[in-house]
Amino acid sequence: MGVNLGKSKITELADAPKDYQDSYRLLNKNGSYFVVNVSSPNTPGLRNLQEKGPLIEIIQAIREVNPDRPLFVKVAPDLEFPALDEVLQVAQDMKITGLIATNTTISRDILPPNTPNRDETGGLSGQPVKQRADEVLAHLAKNSKDLTLIGVGGIFDGQDLYDKIARGAHLCQIYTGWIYGGPHTVPNILEEFVGILQRDGIKSLEELRGSKLG
Repeated sequence: MGVNLGKSKITELADAPKDYQDSYRLLNKNGSYFVVNVSSPNTPGLRNLQEKGPLIEIIQAIREVNPDRPLFVKVAPDLEFPALDEVLQVAQDMKITGLIATNTTISRDILPPNTPNRDETGGLSGQPVKQRADEVLAHLAKNSKDLTLIGVGGIFDGQDLYDKIARGAHLCQIYTGWIYGGPHTVPNILEEFVGILQRDGIKSLEELRGSKLG
């Protein structure tokens, strides 16, 4: 079980490290791994914590409580590659377990102009974010060393899962696809995925992983 930690909406950004630390102190014995979520667009100002200085402070505050739990940082799909590289450098310097690519997007350019509620605030998830999430995942995979990458964003079928692993994902997460597809979504995706592996003559996940990085 993973535990996703995010700053409270009412906590000032300057107090964010203590906020994450307090949550982690309460929960650190209950999770198999923990996620530093600094990329949700639904908490005002939260994404500023993806910058190098604040991110290091948060990781240090968490490790003061318990340094032994696997720790991930969840990044936004809207970060440009230079900003992603800065997060990547922090992850490698701080020797965290890995990165999750990606959270939801604030972009609406990927939606047709006549989409209902197109300008609604908040994070956009599901199929519209898939292409950018895949691009971010591939960039991180090309430039990371010994980091575990979790791919998330737009997984609805076996091909989507295949694409994530081919772009470097070690693990994958699903949310929106499961909401629309219901309880059978995961077994259906896995069955489709196995069929695609057999079709392409791929014998293992290791053979597939990173095969679309170019």
